[in-house]
Amino acid sequence: KIYDPLSIIAFLRNQILSIGEKYTFSIYSKGEIKLINLEVLKEESINIKNKQYNCFVIGHNNNNSEIKFWLDKTPPFIPIIIETKSKNGDILLKYKSHKFENG
Repeated sequence: KIYDPLSIIAFLRNQILSIGEKYTFSIYSKGEIKLINLEVLKEESINIKNKQYNCFVIGHNNNNSEIKFWLDKTPPFIPIIIETKSKNGDILLKYKSHKFENG
C-alpha cells in the first residue's frame, strides 16, 4: 500500500500504540515512492485553549522527520498537532475543535 500523511494518521488511530513501536510506510513524494519509518517516541501532555491532551508523539528518532504528530491517547484518538516539512518551509497544524454527528 502507498500512503499519504493523512492516511498514515488514520491508520495509526486504529492501532493500539505503545512507546517504542515502529511502523514502516510507503509514501509517494517528489515523484517517487519511498519508505518512511515512524516510531511511537514518547508520551507528552499538550495544552491547547486551556484543555490538556495526553498524547503519543509519533515521528522519527531524529529531528529530520518529514512528519511528526501528537495523537490523543483517548478515543476518538484525534491528532492534536501535526508537523510536516515541505520545500517551502515547515507546516504546523494545531487542533481547534471537532463535532461528531449521530447517524
